Amino acid sequence: MRRALLFSVLVACGSSDPAPPSEAPVEPAPPTSIAPPTTGAIDPRDPYTMVDDMRTAERVPAAEQPEAIANVRTSWEGHRFRWEMMRVQGLCTQAQSCLFAPYDLARFDRVVDLGYLPRVVFDAPSFATLGERCASFGGTCVVTLEATLERFTFAIDEPTTLTLSQPTVIDARNIREGEYFMSRPPLPPAPSSAGAGLRQVLGVEGTRP
Repeated sequence: MRRALLFSVLVACGSSDPAPPSEAPVEPAPPTSIAPPTTGAIDPRDPYTMVDDMRTAERVPAAEQPEAIANVRTSWEGHRFRWEMMRVQGLCTQAQSCLFAPYDLARFDRVVDLGYLPRVVFDAPSFATLGERCASFGGTCVVTLEATLERFTFAIDEPTTLTLSQPTVIDARNIREGEYFMSRPPLPPAPSSAGAGLRQVLGVEGTRP
């Protein structure tokens, strides 16, 4: 979490005229753990694009990996995104440490092993909104939210972590049939049965030599 820097500006006046009466001092706003949402443009990239970037960086020659991995990290960190992720009630009981499942694994055309859950840091009002939106779905729901990727740990010898801050809950819905955010989708039927039938038709059923 970044701390705001407070600057004091001292202005010296060379005039001998008496200074006008100063206005009453304005009380500064109390510090908050999360800055108000930014108004910058939303980066259109989604978590699935992030996985592609990470996998590409991991496949380059070993000598080029440090630079490739650093480029991926810096290209994502600090940007504001609108992502759809699943909020699991048991993993999101505290505003400052709410974990989300970021991927519908059924959308991948291959088996993927993603061992990280993004952490979203809420303030009290936005966390209450999240709870209200998900309440009608039993607490666990698929949430669309805007947030800034504050920290992105992606390194060769460190576990991957993502911390998103300044979240705004946009929408929430129930999980749909065929979505697999927290478990692997079922594997397609093995081709062995079809192959066996074909071997029978061709008269080659039996033990391979």
